[in-house]
Amino acid sequence: PYKPYLNEALVQIKTGVKEQPRVNVNCTAYVPPRLELRPFPLVASPAFALREVRFINNGPAPVRVRKVTCDDPRLRADVVEKKEGSEYLIRVVMPIGYVPAGPGHVITIETDDAEEPVVKLPFLPKAPSETDAEPQP
Repeated sequence: PYKPYLNEALVQIKTGVKEQPRVNVNCTAYVPPRLELRPFPLVASPAFALREVRFINNGPAPVRVRKVTCDDPRLRADVVEKKEGSEYLIRVVMPIGYVPAGPGHVITIETDDAEEPVVKLPFLPKAPSETDAEPQP
């Protein structure tokens, strides 16, 4: 019933106490998507030539990463299987000082998953602001 990512609600609880019959409680829950990338999106850090992204399968059936590609030829990416069918480490190698141009680039992750055979990871020049929309892999 909850959507993936961040869920927030204000819940009112009846206390049964005459002096304070109700209490308001702020509730926050993070629901991971079935196929999750951390961090999402990937944000440039010019001081580093290597960035790592975790690909996590939170679903019941195994998912394998078949291939990782970048739309910028200056970037190289490979994948390391950490836990078969459920966790992979995607390593993105770039020149020192690299910052994606314009709106950024896309790292494409091909899987053997029937529902999501392709997962796209945005690679941005700067972090999105808090007012931006929730991530949508």
